[in-house]
Amino acid sequence: MAKVQNFSEISPDLPFTEFDFYELYRRTFETSELGKIRKRLPLGEMAENFGLISKSMRAKKGRKTY
Repeated sequence: MAKVQNFSEISPDLPFTEFDFYELYRRTFETSELGKIRKRLPLGEMAENFGLISKSMRAKKGRKTY
């Protein structure tokens, strides 16, 4: 039985279809009607207004202080 000596020689030939599938799904979802509606809705602001999340729970943008 032959052993694989150098994995880097065969690694470009290995397909990872699940990653391709999810990337294709993301791209097609953005162009679908539901994706366009989601893009226009301020879902984060709506969740804060309804009290579902607090502003402190959201990720802060900008420079982090250490």
